[in-house]
Amino acid sequence: MLKKILSALLVCGVLLGTPVLMSAQSPAPAASATTPDGQAAKFYRATRDQDYKAMYYLLALPPAAKAKLPPPEQFAADMRRGYQSSFKTPEELAKFDAIFHSISDIMIGEPVITGNTATVPTSAKITANGMTRVFHGEAHMILDDGVWKLDLTFTNDSEKSMAQREAELFGNPEPVH
Repeated sequence: MLKKILSALLVCGVLLGTPVLMSAQSPAPAASATTPDGQAAKFYRATRDQDYKAMYYLLALPPAAKAKLPPPEQFAADMRRGYQSSFKTPEELAKFDAIFHSISDIMIGEPVITGNTATVPTSAKITANGMTRVFHGEAHMILDDGVWKLDLTFTNDSEKSMAQREAELFGNPEPVH
């Protein structure tokens, strides 16, 4: 269900040009994984690649959700199964897989760090139905046990927080000229 929500947001933004999130942006090449911008780049690539095991290590969760978190392999299998089962037809699944696989030119900007949190500008090209659009968003990161991770700690509803953060990561498409 979570991936279906993200996919729907992407399709709305790509196909209709509908804003998903407003954000200022100044993209720059990805940096080291020990920095918020490096970790944001890793999360963006893991999302594009649907690498749920990589995502597992890049998510900061509230204590209650963290306590219920299955091992990485189980998390990845559950996410993959949930994503695949959320589509009515194999063709619909293939269409959304193609959108994820079309993500290119991922750029990560300079983070704005405030204490143990950071906002990192992002951008990427995404293609759907033959039309490529540049999306500008932001990754909200938090320092969790000495590692920068995508911040899902703002609510105990992990599905809601993940959907919100991934929508923010992709952000809005540039206007069509």
